[in-house]
Amino acid sequence: MVVAASEGGSVDTSGGTYNENSNVTVTAAPAEGYVFSGWTGNASGSTNPLTVSMTGNKDITATFSRNQYALTVGVVGQGSVDQELVSSAKSKTDYDSGSTVRLTATPSSGSIFNSWSGSSTETTNQIDITINGTKSVIATFEEQLTQLSTAGVFNGLGRWVFRTTDSSSNRSAGCELSEIIFRTDDSFTIITSISTITGQFNVESNGIINLTQGLDSLV
Repeated sequence: MVVAASEGGSVDTSGGTYNENSNVTVTAAPAEGYVFSGWTGNASGSTNPLTVSMTGNKDITATFSRNQYALTVGVVGQGSVDQELVSSAKSKTDYDSGSTVRLTATPSSGSIFNSWSGSSTETTNQIDITINGTKSVIATFEEQLTQLSTAGVFNGLGRWVFRTTDSSSNRSAGCELSEIIFRTDDSFTIITSISTITGQFNVESNGIINLTQGLDSLV
């Protein structure tokens, strides 16, 4: 009897010579990222371990296939996400285990890309996802402010998040100023990597916001 394995796994015996009508047990073991899919040759089905009755010469192969996992991509706001398979093969939204999928978030006119959430928390618009399980990511887009104030009303109330615009593969680049929060009572909070600053703000024009802490002007 000859026993072999396809790519993606192994068997516990390569076969040999056995007495007629004896029973031989063969076990298939998938490698990481693969699943046992069945027997071919002088055996069929997917029973594992397999018991072979030696009624003649046997030639058996264990076959394996890659696991497949779903990648779910959602969008918040106005924009779209393109999926590009960097390695392996793709079937609909299911990808083989070990695949790398590149996601590129593209904002619609009047919006800007903000961040990813779910299986990735990157802030660059292009990310690579390694498929080693079921993944779910959401691209968030926000409306782009073209005017800070309209008819005397400030349009920038809420939390402003600052991030690096470095699009290189070097993820060590950072931004010391991380957030500014503007409130309806004209107060603000600046959050940096080393401190938190509070004070009052005043919109001087569409391009200038004055921030004041005590008697000192910050901007």
